[in-house]
Amino acid sequence: MRAAPTSLVGLALFFGLANAQNAYDNTCQSPPSGEQEIKPGVMVTYGCGSIHDSNDYDNIQKTTATPEDCVSECAKRSPEGPCSWHSGICYFYKAGANAAAWPSAVTVTIRKDWDKLNAAYEQCQTDKTTIDGQLTACQASNTGPPNTGPPNTGPPNTAPPNTGPPVRTRICPGDGSIVTAPNGKKYEAYCSQG
Repeated sequence: MRAAPTSLVGLALFFGLANAQNAYDNTCQSPPSGEQEIKPGVMVTYGCGSIHDSNDYDNIQKTTATPEDCVSECAKRSPEGPCSWHSGICYFYKAGANAAAWPSAVTVTIRKDWDKLNAAYEQCQTDKTTIDGQLTACQASNTGPPNTGPPNTGPPNTAPPNTGPPVRTRICPGDGSIVTAPNGKKYEAYCSQG
């Protein structure tokens, strides 16, 4: 196997660094100021041109294309801790990490409002309960549209009588209707509930 020519490796490195610089510029050309809510209960503060102290590095890093992708990864941490983005890598740091100036790097500090997050979770649970109740009610009352297919012209049912447990049958639109299966066979349809 031949090694890649040095010029190709250098070119790939150049374009990788150029993309990282573009991502930095997109975030920091008009730097976000103050704390911003990225989703209910999750706030971020950016620090353009700085990186956290390596003594507080938490030995976790994720490849991320942009500082905003780093924010998404950092926000998943529990408990939250700061992160720094530099050249396409999101570095995780221990809580309370100090920051220092560093060109083309971005510090990311996440703060979670647990009261707001818990309220959002409770609302989701309430919504789920409501939807589950509506689904159950819909399923209990919906018997489907009546079948307006042609009358049964097939042979009579010669199957042995049902010897299993009794089946409650309810009258619903479509009882006694003829249903044609995909294979062309016709069946008499009844709504039943076991």
